[in-house]
Amino acid sequence: MVNAAVAASLNDETQLAAVGVGNVCSFIVIVSVMMGLNSGQDTLTSQAYGNGNLKLCGVYLNRGAFILTLVFIPLAIIPSTRAEQILILMGQDKEVSHLAQGYIWYFMPGLYCLSMFDLLQRFLGAMCITTVPMVSQLIASLLHAPLCLIFTFKADMGIYGLGLATSITNFNLLLLTVI
Repeated sequence: MVNAAVAASLNDETQLAAVGVGNVCSFIVIVSVMMGLNSGQDTLTSQAYGNGNLKLCGVYLNRGAFILTLVFIPLAIIPSTRAEQILILMGQDKEVSHLAQGYIWYFMPGLYCLSMFDLLQRFLGAMCITTVPMVSQLIASLLHAPLCLIFTFKADMGIYGLGLATSITNFNLLLLTVI
């Protein structure tokens, strides 16, 4: 919502549309798949933790991270490099498609961090540790709006600054949870 609000304050409907299209493409192609893969972490880690097998919990976490990385790389290549052409083929405006691909390109590292955070959040949740991810999300969320404003207006990056701010926010989210 913050990205859309800041994009709307640019008073350019093309940039606002590009943020919306970029978010939809990223979430449909990547985030939905990543979150689906992470859902196995809930069941497997809960069972291993319930049996007192902490080593197996760690094995599940490491395997999950490895699989996420293997799946993320090919999934990320398509929107990062071909979103503009795909959107144009689907009837989107050329300028919106071009801006959306640039936004996605800056946004992509953050999607990987978000996927890893989700995996870690599910891992910790299976062991009844929910405060750490919650506090991490709170801190990262509070930092997101100022980052958006700095990169969009002070650094004059436009919507690309929103993508970069989101990537930094998601990296901070993952880093805070790991720490």
